[in-house]
Amino acid sequence: MRDLRVEVVGRILAGDEIGRFVEVVDDSTNTGGWLIFTYGRADRSGEVFDAWVESIIEVDRYFDEDAWEIEWQP
Repeated sequence: MRDLRVEVVGRILAGDEIGRFVEVVDDSTNTGGWLIFTYGRADRSGEVFDAWVESIIEVDRYFDEDAWEIEWQP
């Protein structure tokens, strides 16, 4: 499994949506799954899209499908 960070914004360096920013949120207490947000800007603003998946394994698969390489912010 890749280096996935939860509730940390990262810049998409390769794959679909290059230049956008991504954040993974554990929403299991509310929806029973995980949210993947993509943003236009690092401050979580601009155009925002989201996706829901059932598990952290599915998050990893989502990243694989989009061929994402992420640089996580400190």
